[in-house]
Amino acid sequence: MRPDQFVFLFRSILAVVLFSALPVFAAAPTEAQQLGIITKLTGRLIPENHYRRQALDKQSSSAIFDMYFKMLDPNKIYFTQKDIEAFEPQRAKLDEQMRDGNVTFAFEVYERFRKRVDEYYAYAEKLLNSKKLDFTVEESFVPDRRKEARAKDEAELHELWRKRLKNDVLYFRLTRRALDEEMKKSSGKEKTEKKLETASSAAAKTRKDDDLAAVRKLWQKRTPEEKVLTRLRDFANDIRQKEKIDVLGIFLTAFAQTYGPHSDYLAPKMDDDFEISMKLSLSGIGATLTSDDGYIKVVDLVPGGPADKEGHLKVEDRIIAVAQENGDPVDVIDMPVSKAVQLIRGAAGSRVTLTV
Repeated sequence: MRPDQFVFLFRSILAVVLFSALPVFAAAPTEAQQLGIITKLTGRLIPENHYRRQALDKQSSSAIFDMYFKMLDPNKIYFTQKDIEAFEPQRAKLDEQMRDGNVTFAFEVYERFRKRVDEYYAYAEKLLNSKKLDFTVEESFVPDRRKEARAKDEAELHELWRKRLKNDVLYFRLTRRALDEEMKKSSGKEKTEKKLETASSAAAKTRKDDDLAAVRKLWQKRTPEEKVLTRLRDFANDIRQKEKIDVLGIFLTAFAQTYGPHSDYLAPKMDDDFEISMKLSLSGIGATLTSDDGYIKVVDLVPGGPADKEGHLKVEDRIIAVAQENGDPVDVIDMPVSKAVQLIRGAAGSRVTLTV
């Protein structure tokens, strides 16, 4: 059976289950009722049909609680320990709430997350516009904070934000310097090259130089401080614009992930992406990508795929910019993986340039 046939069969079965389980409403169900129905059915279907047969109980409730915070704030930048403690009374109640179709917890936590993201952007705007970052002071910051403790309170959180912003600005400065040095190196090679080039190798070199120049131009458009603020603003806008069904999708994905790393809940927008990939109307680079501290990280390369054949992209590389054929490079730092994949994916045979 082909994958698309399996998906169609599964959805047909699911449609029958949903149809038989839907309550009867005198009028069309409200948005809140629809969200409740989705939560109830997901809370029933996954435990009953997943191969682990893991019951939705108090132990599951605690795992869902931790996973939801992990999905929203994997690098422990936004929630303080006090925030977690404020929601702690609900840790053992999520199983009952899901069976009742109660999604209050999901939206309350997300609202706290949205508030923290807005606060971070406001803090960054004030600090970076003040030009008071001191790079002569010797201090350190751990970019990968997954194994670090959360900030105890807002004062400790603000100090963490200061160091992270300082690290980000320094990163952009060093990247710009590296691009300048690469351009000088490329220019120097061109002047000292004495052997004859074939037409194809000359064309390849010209294309590489053009790509490098385009990326360098992208990084010179704004100062490092402006670039940091731009991506934080875009991230904050993305968080603010999520609809309730999207927020519920994050929560139900956290629920599914407690059954294993390869178990997911497909929200409507993700389902659309899945449909596109099944129809094979668009092609990718042959790489598995994930989000890691705001960067799009390469997890795996498909043997024989475009990236594997090209040879430069490696596992653990972090993609910082994407340029489709004949298009300008787009900064993908802090961009959701699904959105970055849309930029990377294109018609079969088309060309995409990645800056890593």
